[in-house]
Amino acid sequence: MPDPWQIEPEWKNETAFIIGGGKSVLRCDLGLIRGRRCIVVNSSYSLVPWADFLIFSDGPWWRFHQDKLRDFKGRILSACISARGPNIWRKIAPRGTATTMTTAIWVAMRLGAAKIVTLGLDNGGGIDGHHHAPHPWTAKHKERYTEKQWQDQWKRQREDLSTLIIPLKESGTSLLNASPGSKLDLWPIVSLEQTL
Repeated sequence: MPDPWQIEPEWKNETAFIIGGGKSVLRCDLGLIRGRRCIVVNSSYSLVPWADFLIFSDGPWWRFHQDKLRDFKGRILSACISARGPNIWRKIAPRGTATTMTTAIWVAMRLGAAKIVTLGLDNGGGIDGHHHAPHPWTAKHKERYTEKQWQDQWKRQREDLSTLIIPLKESGTSLLNASPGSKLDLWPIVSLEQTL
């Protein structure tokens, strides 16, 4: 198994597209990025099965999806110790990273991408704000989460993502958020077509 900390700059000077879980991704023509460098976060592999990389963090997610991923051709990156398989790299998240999208952006930087385009980075919407149905372990607790708890979660995600502002600048990597209606104000919000 390769050393997950030694990510080679395979995408030097290229554009990397990162597909997140936000509902806005359903308003994007993902066929436009077929054949491009792609990283999918969690269940977004179902929308972009041709992606080069899949990144996830949670054990329950892996146990629920692992059979569906048998035909996934890309590399799978995770800090989850229960994830096993020939194309799985583990322990790739930088210390302190709390959001899988943050890890995906970090990996794209390490791959040498000159530009990163995020899709489905909505930073809001609660349990129904994902492009997929709630997972069984979250759906059964849906009523337990208050609006304030969801707002606190998005605030934590924003804080986590904001730690990338300086590293992106230092690496000379630009980031564009092609997530229609995104509530995240850290990077310019554009249409997917504008990034191509």
